[in-house]
Amino acid sequence: MATTFLINKSSAGEAGGNYLPSRRFKAIKSVFCEETVKLWKIAGPIAFNIISHYSINLLTLYLLAVLETFTSLPFNFPFCQWHLLFWFHVGNGECIGEHLWSSFWCWSSRHVGIYLQRTCMDHLMDDDSRTPLARLHICYDPILKLLGQEDTIADLAGENPLFR
Repeated sequence: MATTFLINKSSAGEAGGNYLPSRRFKAIKSVFCEETVKLWKIAGPIAFNIISHYSINLLTLYLLAVLETFTSLPFNFPFCQWHLLFWFHVGNGECIGEHLWSSFWCWSSRHVGIYLQRTCMDHLMDDDSRTPLARLHICYDPILKLLGQEDTIADLAGENPLFR
């Protein structure tokens, strides 16, 4: 019977498939490094694939919102919304509720582009991220105007964060 990938070949026979107990830091560090490499050989490509897929989808939708061509949004918007909720706000009920209410508002009032831009700005300026941009919630409209957004749309995107 062949040995499995995750069992250390040098200690598998001696300890019955487990690592031998060690009391020296060098041995503990060696086991930790070996297991970390094994973990990332499996999890690395999976994580890279998920993050790349999420980033490409989000950036595509953001650029579509800036260009105001919403032809593919009915298909992509719910998928992107699920990714936003999953990656950024798992376990944070207040933010999930805020995003669901905002998405309902944007679909009922046809402001999908504004919602996508506000969501991207929220994630850049989130209080939980502890970035230097975290205190700039009131500056949505100047930043969007600087990025080239029309004044009316940038003003609409800047209204809601003032009353959080």
